[in-house]
Amino acid sequence: MTSRFGTSETLGILGGGQLGKMLLAAAARWDVHPAVLDPDPECPCSKWTSLFEVGDLNDAEAVRAFGAGCATVTIEIEGVSIEALADLERQGVKVYPRPETVRLIQDKGLQKEFFSQNQLPTSEYVLYDGIEALREDVAQGRRKLPLVWKSRKGGYDGRGVSIVQQPEGLNVLPDVPCLVESLVSIERELACVGARNADGDIALYPVVGMEFHPEANQVEIVHLPSGADPALEQQVLELSRQILEGLNHVGLLAIEFFATRDGRILINEMAPRPHNSGHLFNEAAECSQFEMHLRAILNLPLGSTRVDKAAAMVNLVGAEGHSGPVHYVGVEAVLAEAGAYIELYGKTQTHPFRKMGHLILLDDSLQAVLAKARRFQHTVQVHSR
Repeated sequence: MTSRFGTSETLGILGGGQLGKMLLAAAARWDVHPAVLDPDPECPCSKWTSLFEVGDLNDAEAVRAFGAGCATVTIEIEGVSIEALADLERQGVKVYPRPETVRLIQDKGLQKEFFSQNQLPTSEYVLYDGIEALREDVAQGRRKLPLVWKSRKGGYDGRGVSIVQQPEGLNVLPDVPCLVESLVSIERELACVGARNADGDIALYPVVGMEFHPEANQVEIVHLPSGADPALEQQVLELSRQILEGLNHVGLLAIEFFATRDGRILINEMAPRPHNSGHLFNEAAECSQFEMHLRAILNLPLGSTRVDKAAAMVNLVGAEGHSGPVHYVGVEAVLAEAGAYIELYGKTQTHPFRKMGHLILLDDSLQAVLAKARRFQHTVQVHSR
C-alpha cells in the first residue's frame, strides 16, 4: 500500500451529478486533485471544481482524452464508454471500478447471469431480445402473468421497470432487450453498501431497509436498523462479501436485496459506486460512503463503518405538478431540528420525482427516527417558482 498524499496526481470522475458533488466534498478534505467530465455545463459538479470539462460520457474519444491526464479514473454513473475505460486501463491509468465490472452492471441481464453462474440467489428470470418474443410466450401460455419486466440497459430510479398484470400491459413497453422476472412476494427490501480496495480488504456497512413510492418505484426512505431478522441481515452481509470478491471489485458497491415472505434472501441488482442507499452513512457512520469510495480506489486503509444511532434518509424529489426553476419549502424546519441534516444537490431545474436533495435524520430508535422522517417528508417540499 503506497501513500497517495502529497502528490499532484489527478483523480478523474466521470459524471458530474450529485454523487460526484459529494465525492468532491470528500476529496477536498485530502490532498486529492479531482477533475470532472459531464455533458451538462450546469451540472452540480460544475461549480465545485476548477478542473471541469464538458463532454459526452459515451464518446470514447472524449473519455480517453479526459482520462489520459489522470492517475486514477472512477465513475459516479454507469452510463460511460467501456471502450474508453478499457483503453485507459491498458495505458496504465488505474480505472476503478474495473471496465469489465461496469460492463456487467450496465446490463441487468449480465448481472443476472453473474448471479446464476456464481450460485448466488436471485429471482427466476428469462432474457429476451425484444418485446415480440415475450408477447408470443405470454400468448402461448409459456410465460405466466403477472411478471416483472426490466429493460436490460438504461433503467434507473424506477425507470425501465414495469409490473405487467394483464397482456395489454405489454403493448406499452418499448421493443428493447429485456429480462422478465417472476413476481416474488416481498416482505421488505434491503441494501448493503460495501467497499474493497486493491489489496483485497473489505468493509461492509450495516444492512439498511428501504421504502419505495408505490407509483414512481423510487426509494422514498432508507432506514437503519433495517427491521429485518438478524439472521437475514447476516445472509445479506455474507452475500455482499461474496459478490465483492467474485467481481474482484475495487471501490464502493451497493447491492439491493429482497427479503421474501417465505424467509429467503434474493439479490435484486447492484451499483458499482456511491449510492442512494448509502447516503445516511454520511452522518451516521464514522466514515461516509464517499470517503470510503476514495479510500478504496486509492488503495488506502478502509474506514470504520461503526454506527451508534438509528438513522433515516429521506429523498427530496420534485413535487408532482411542479416543473421549472427550483424552490425549496420548509428547509428552515430541518435546520431548527437537532439530529437533522439536509443536502441539496445544486440542480437548478426541478420536475416531478427528480432527485433534488435528501435529508438525514438521527435518533435513538428506529421508531423515533422513522416518525421524524415521515414528518419531514411532508414538511420539506421541492416546488418550482
